[in-house]
Amino acid sequence: MSASCRAPAAPSVSSGRSASSGRCIFCYSARPIEAERAYAIGIASELCDIDETIHRAIEFAAGAAKLPPLAIRGIKRVVTDGADLPLCEGIGLEQDAFLALFDSADKAEA
Repeated sequence: MSASCRAPAAPSVSSGRSASSGRCIFCYSARPIEAERAYAIGIASELCDIDETIHRAIEFAAGAAKLPPLAIRGIKRVVTDGADLPLCEGIGLEQDAFLALFDSADKAEA
């Protein structure tokens, strides 16, 4: 883990915190939640009309599928593992992931 604490270059750790811990209890409760509430507390990233839902989901998935796979795995790991760490440690985790991918084939894909 990095020893210093600097501002994050990308928003992954800090934005991952918006839907962490208590807010994600909705994810585990199997209770319905209104779309506006989910958006307001950071569980949903966007709102759309019901007739656009499938189209937007496919569009999002297609965009994500084009991204470098090692980078996506790294982002998922950093957001998941860093969500409950102190911010400085989460940023260190993010920096470590960035450095691990810096000379990878994924960098050339981006």
